[in-house]
Amino acid sequence: MAAYDGAVSTPFVSRALNREDVVLWRALRHVSPGHYLEVDETGEAPVTRSLAEHGWTGTVVLAPDRHALHAAQRPQDLTLAPAQADQVAEPDGDLHVLVLHAGDTSRSVLAAIDLDARRPWVVVADASLDAGRLAAAGWTPGVHDGVSRFWSAPDHPELAAQLDHPACSLDDSIDARVVELEERVAELSDQLSRWRGRAISSWAAWEPRQVPDWSVDHQRELDRAKLELAQMQQTISWRLTRPIRAFRRRMGAW
Repeated sequence: MAAYDGAVSTPFVSRALNREDVVLWRALRHVSPGHYLEVDETGEAPVTRSLAEHGWTGTVVLAPDRHALHAAQRPQDLTLAPAQADQVAEPDGDLHVLVLHAGDTSRSVLAAIDLDARRPWVVVADASLDAGRLAAAGWTPGVHDGVSRFWSAPDHPELAAQLDHPACSLDDSIDARVVELEERVAELSDQLSRWRGRAISSWAAWEPRQVPDWSVDHQRELDRAKLELAQMQQTISWRLTRPIRAFRRRMGAW
């Protein structure tokens, strides 16, 4: 048995709505850097976003009003409008992943792309699209995840076994929404710790002024101040820890 070297793997952060990127990463993580084409005329090309964060590059077809945001998030991509979709059919080196969402533009790309020239290694096609061309050209159908069907190219049969099941617990991955919640909980916990530290330090340093006669009225005023402070602490603590409790309830529901 090989000795443990102390290295800790970092889970793949999934940003796709149906975790399609986890399946792609399982099959193609050895490819570096990879190249993709995603056609999503009504969305934000979520399937390839995590691949881009791992150094992949490619072309995306998006509605024009989404170009500015996409360019800010993924400046390495070539971004086209649906009216320019015919440009993506030209061969441009290896195409490792082709993602086709529902829509007329995806249908046009699937109908026009030269499968002999580009031969994408993996195709992720929305179930509403007619993938008959892929089957006729020898592509192997993989898992249908409820939204899309995965296909592997005939010259990459080794990928079929990696694409025949959806994302599962064996994949070293984590949902981006969970990561964001964990970061928010950590931030709130840090704020709460700092607030408690300041409150405790301030309270420890505070002493009532000593007067010759410490009357009952003075004691009542001190008791009232302590009560107000306690009520304030409870109110602020409850507000600061609300997201933490919500996160724990959500994690418990999962």
